[in-house]
Amino acid sequence: MLDIDIQWIAELKIKIGAPKVQESTEALAAMQKDKSPLAGGLPSVRVNVETDTDVKNLLQIASQYKIPVVARGAGTGTTGGAIPIKGCILLSLEKMNRILEIDTENRMVVCEPGVITGNLSKAVEEKGLFYPPDPASLEICSIGGNIAENAGGPRAFKYGVTRDYVIGLEGYFANGEPFKFGGKQLKNVAGYDMIALLVGSEGTLGIVTKITLKLRVLPPYRQSMLLVFPSVPELISVANQVFFAGIEPACMELIDGFCLSETRRFLHDPSLEKSLGSATGPALLIECDGNFEEGLHQGITKIARLAEKHGCVEKIEAADRESQALIWKLRRNISHALRALSPDKMSEDIVVPPAKLARLFSILHDDLSRDAAQVLGFGHIGDGNVHVNILRKTSDNKIWQVEKEKIRNQLFDEVMGLGGSLSGEHGIGLTKKAFLSQQYPYGEINKMKQIKAVLDPQNILNPTKIF
Repeated sequence: MLDIDIQWIAELKIKIGAPKVQESTEALAAMQKDKSPLAGGLPSVRVNVETDTDVKNLLQIASQYKIPVVARGAGTGTTGGAIPIKGCILLSLEKMNRILEIDTENRMVVCEPGVITGNLSKAVEEKGLFYPPDPASLEICSIGGNIAENAGGPRAFKYGVTRDYVIGLEGYFANGEPFKFGGKQLKNVAGYDMIALLVGSEGTLGIVTKITLKLRVLPPYRQSMLLVFPSVPELISVANQVFFAGIEPACMELIDGFCLSETRRFLHDPSLEKSLGSATGPALLIECDGNFEEGLHQGITKIARLAEKHGCVEKIEAADRESQALIWKLRRNISHALRALSPDKMSEDIVVPPAKLARLFSILHDDLSRDAAQVLGFGHIGDGNVHVNILRKTSDNKIWQVEKEKIRNQLFDEVMGLGGSLSGEHGIGLTKKAFLSQQYPYGEINKMKQIKAVLDPQNILNPTKIF
């Protein structure tokens, strides 16, 4: 270790407290990965910050010595955004995990970034309130990570993504200078929208330490339904017609027929099997919620009749919470089931205009799948956000490595050709940065880099990510 490293690490221990600064190689090695297929470099230290002052002091020291800082929450990201680089300070926000206030009068919650999303949702629901964003990993991911990636989830179709609920952010820029944008104002158009800039910036522009989220009143009624169709095009056709029927579902999820059967096999849940019966084929999972039971029932009935009229072969209704939980258990375990089937699978999060969904699925099945790999999709068809999975079929590793990259490149080319986006909720991180110029080919990336240079002139916050 160089003398300068010894010096700044010693200052960290003095200003933040030696017990919070970990140098153990074993502890640091455990932090080199997230849920992406990549592995990062070994950090110099991991600092378990607990207060705003800890964060400020850390950034001031990092800025003084020009040491890279990579912020990390629960490590559930899939694009490598929280992967450390060699010699960096790994800033762990896990212990900043307090819900500071649930303000029922204003319908808001104030929390720290390390709060687990599912825990926050449960806490506000106990007060009759509702935080709609619900990423599939909500039981293990953190609010801070959701803000870094601008996470979404099945309910994004009706309720929006994380950015739509963040109304206040406090934290620090790269040099330790504090910032405070927004607060408890539901309407605020004074100056530039810095909150929208910070949300989704993947920890490259600042470190957030306090978050104010707006809430909704918890809808008292909810009903889910799984509709099975002979083919994906028929399913998508019915989904599109739901909009024109005057119904606004909370969620509209497409489950590919292969995904449905494999997830059933993976879960092997007798209660789920009893509920699903002989259901096979592509399925449309629809959930509606609302304040009036009669209106909700009418909407669900209208969707069921529309589906039956246009080829639906099986209908599974879930009116009570227990049966709803079973159906959503199926949806939330698709990725786990595919991973069990193909440990080397590659997952991509892309978006296309809703009118292009049928074409996208045709491309996945007919143009991208091949002898070495099977390509399929599932996800949020209400807003065109599809999770594409490339499953390994070949036993030859050299062929797999070549083919998966060919498929990935072709996928992104096709998505851009359809007027889509490289990501809907997982960010860019490391895994997609080489493709960003396909989406922004006219100098837009340079403008983004200029913003980064103003807020982080030494490029110490999560360097190497996004660009």
